[in-house]
Amino acid sequence: METPLEETDEESTGGVSSLEIEIFLDRRTQPSFPFSIILSTLLYCGEMASALYMFVIYKKGNDIYWMSFTISLIITGAVFDQITLFFFNKDLKREKVVSLFWHILLLGPIARCLQTTIHYHKLLKYLTLEAEESRGSKPERNKILHRKIVYSSQYILRQDNAFKCMTVVQAFVSSVPQLIFQIYVTLTIQELPSGRGKLSYLTLKIR
Repeated sequence: METPLEETDEESTGGVSSLEIEIFLDRRTQPSFPFSIILSTLLYCGEMASALYMFVIYKKGNDIYWMSFTISLIITGAVFDQITLFFFNKDLKREKVVSLFWHILLLGPIARCLQTTIHYHKLLKYLTLEAEESRGSKPERNKILHRKIVYSSQYILRQDNAFKCMTVVQAFVSSVPQLIFQIYVTLTIQELPSGRGKLSYLTLKIR
């Protein structure tokens, strides 16, 4: 389990430097939440849901050919998304069984998004405590609180970098091939169901 006193060097934080942390924390107001993480997660879920919807339509229509291509493209993209998040978080190196479980279920982005939100609220709490206790607290307590702030900041920035990279990977491994495939199906069958239209729209948004 992760603790606030873990190593916080650049290697253990997915390439997040101390300068990035200083810039992130150097705000006159509270640090802003990286909403790109939520957007990437919503697009991931939307594209998965639309592709699964098209999979069901093809299955009901007994279109095994189109069904196989749709599900293979979306699974390939989802697997590469999980690998990307794993690469940034070094989960295999740290032996995080719970994280591995969520990624196996292809729910890694959702779990990471929730964890980032939790760390952001923790960070705000730590910053408030630091402002209240910086003068009257013991040096050791201030040091521990500072380590917690740094750790939460590193986690948020690491996830921000990971999700940005995941969005690029998702676009070129899953979204673009899926978009081209669904356009080809539309031109071949000359029919545009609502599910295929939504899927095409989401893939364009990700691009």
